Amino acid sequence: MNPRVSINISGYLREEFNSLVYQLRNTVQQADRWIEMIDHQIDGAMKNGSLSIKEVDFSKRTIRVLTRLKVKELGQIADLSPDNLLAVRGCGRKTMNEIKDVIEIYGLTLKTP
Repeated sequence: MNPRVSINISGYLREEFNSLVYQLRNTVQQADRWIEMIDHQIDGAMKNGSLSIKEVDFSKRTIRVLTRLKVKELGQIADLSPDNLLAVRGCGRKTMNEIKDVIEIYGLTLKTP
């Protein structure tokens, strides 16, 4: 291979690599900004307890149980006891444990009887 061709290819590859690294950095920075924005929104919603149960990673069964209890926001779950949950049709230990695990992530606990 001609040395000039080799240098040209090498220069081209370096430029392409640098361009890809630049694009990747911009994408990562944009993702970081989105994450920060979402975290800020969640923090604000959690401070006033207004995070919807549908915005949280609950199973469909758990959403149905909470809907039967007329719970719309995550903060309302802290007013419930395990007995309140188990009294609802469709709610067993598995659903109650799911609720406990998820609300714990948000710094909440079920009411003690």
